[in-house]
Order: sequence, then structure tokens, then C-alpha cells
Amino acid sequence: MRSITCATLASIAFTGVANAQFERFSRGVSATINEVRIGQPGADVDQYVEFSGAPGASLNGLQLVVIGDAEGQFPPAQNGEVEILVELSGNFDANGLFLLANPSYTLGAASQTAANLVFEQGDNLTLVVTSGYGGGEGSNIDADNDGTIDPGAGLNVLDSLGIVATANPDGFGSDYIYSSTTVGPIDGFNPLHAWK
Repeated sequence: MRSITCATLASIAFTGVANAQFERFSRGVSATINEVRIGQPGADVDQYVEFSGAPGASLNGLQLVVIGDAEGQFPPAQNGEVEILVELSGNFDANGLFLLANPSYTLGAASQTAANLVFEQGDNLTLVVTSGYGGGEGSNIDADNDGTIDPGAGLNVLDSLGIVATANPDGFGSDYIYSSTTVGPIDGFNPLHAWK
């Protein structure tokens, strides 16, 4: 993997950030992706996703779903695989923030840790905050490989972010992105760190 400097990391910001308000589901739970780090120079010890929402509100019943590619599948069948699924548990702090991190996180106290929070780098990824998702890791949310989430996939999308390694994904040479809000690519790589 190509080395990316801290200056490059610091210069990355979300592009195409949607200003739309997200509907709250019947339980009144809502969360948006505020910041994400999928890697860093050296060992990837500080991977995390930070969410924002109402101070004190519970995230119980929400999931982080990371959609990538199915290993060992030929195009276009690699599209739409759930690579990471984390059941969120806890409450937003007094500032309305919640930090989900990998267990080796060293930058402070995490709200929740998840051993499976290991991001694949070099491929297009889509992060989705969903409510009541019944699938699991290895599930396919795009069985017809058309670049859209299947209606029966069970993803009630509260917020999403595409981390792009390859612009203009075609589902064959590069995996589809399942969000209209994207960041990247940077010199043919997905950014390692992005924030709103």
C-alpha cells in the first residue's frame, strides 16, 4: 500500500455532504456519520467511526454496516457484500457524539469497541447506519448486481458514506458505491481519514 502523509490526511474532508434531514424511525433513534478513519500510516491501530446525534440518546437497535466486495467472486457477483456488521450499544455523550473503535484504539476513550472493525483498504466501501437490520456479515444487499440496495435487503438507511478508491465504479473493474455522499479517491486510493 502506498504511504499517505499526515498532511494529506489532514487535508481530506467530505465532499458532496448532504444537508438533508434524516427521518427518525418510530423509536425516534437517529445517528449520522461524523468522522471515520479506516487506516493510518504504519500499523492500523486507530480505526474508528464517530457518530453524531441527540445528546444522551440511545443507539441501541442501530447497526453500522460496511458494504464492500465478496472475496473470490468474479465480477459482477462481488458487489454488495456486508463486510462488517456492528450492533451499536450505548448513548451519545453530552456533546452528541459516540465513538466506535477497534480494540487497539489509542486516541482516548471509545464509547464502544468492536473486534471486527477492520476496514479493507484499496477498494470502494460504503458505510451505512441502519435500524433493525436482520442480515449478517457475508450477506448480499445487491443480489442483482445493479448498483442499488435491494428493496428486500432490510437496510433502513439513516445515514451513509461512500469511501471511494476508484471513481466512476462500474461494478466490474471497481465495486459499486451505495451512497450519494462520497469522499475520494485520492491518487487512486480511498482516503484513510475523513470528517464532516
